[in-house]
Amino acid sequence: MKFKVFIFIVVVAIWFMGVSFYSMKELPKNYKPIPVYKSEQKEIGKLLPDFSFTTYYDQQINIQDLKERVIIVYFWADGCLTCKVELIKLYKLLYRYQDKIAIVTVSTDDKKQTMWKSMSFLDQKDFDLRHRNIYWAWDKDKIISNKIFGVRKLPEAIFINEDRHMVFKTIGATDWLDSKITNRINEMLK
Repeated sequence: MKFKVFIFIVVVAIWFMGVSFYSMKELPKNYKPIPVYKSEQKEIGKLLPDFSFTTYYDQQINIQDLKERVIIVYFWADGCLTCKVELIKLYKLLYRYQDKIAIVTVSTDDKKQTMWKSMSFLDQKDFDLRHRNIYWAWDKDKIISNKIFGVRKLPEAIFINEDRHMVFKTIGATDWLDSKITNRINEMLK
């Protein structure tokens, strides 16, 4: 009997956490990510490798064809709670900079349907999934994340400048509206 009560409490707690997460439109006031800003990785300063990706909507895109001055390649997965929360702020960053930046979100999920779970969460919150400056790439075979960029921890993002050099990288939770990020983007846009 005690075991059944314990299981019931655990199920209710998990349900409550899920409802709480999916019902939030904004980040909680007490959300304080621990930023890990790194720029000493071996790929920083190097020219962006030429690669193509397929979007969730089956559109084939070459990274070099993106016209925006700054590109953020953001690696994430549906099972990464931090990633889901950050996607909201990434949209706000995108809206702030309008046509000056592009965000290529690279899902490392094994199944396309799993990727859709996070995307549909944003869609329910009235974020435009087909915004012209956001690209939803599915990295089914992990070629982009593992072989090209060597991603080891989610979330991870690489900032690419107008000359298509990789200039900055974040690993772990990042406050996308923090002055450290926006100042770097502003510098890249000068």
